[in-house]
Amino acid sequence: MRLPARGLLPLVAIVAVSGCGGQGGSQRPQGGEEGALRDKVAELQRLSQAGDVKRVCSEIFAPQLASSISAASESHSCVGEMKEQ
Repeated sequence: MRLPARGLLPLVAIVAVSGCGGQGGSQRPQGGEEGALRDKVAELQRLSQAGDVKRVCSEIFAPQLASSISAASESHSCVGEMKEQ
């Protein structure tokens, strides 16, 4: 069963952000992790607004996430799927 391509970007963003902390649950990030997470989210927003989906797929998304997007998309490409969004 394939996931619908439309609406995938908001889901991807939620998954990417929720996976950044590494520990899950309601624990607050320790040390500099909170700042690093904030920076990563800001970079995701900046690259998305600039339309630089290649860097979003290669630098922001974890390799497993980019592979999952590629596998679930009709274009079989993370970059191709993000361009459609």
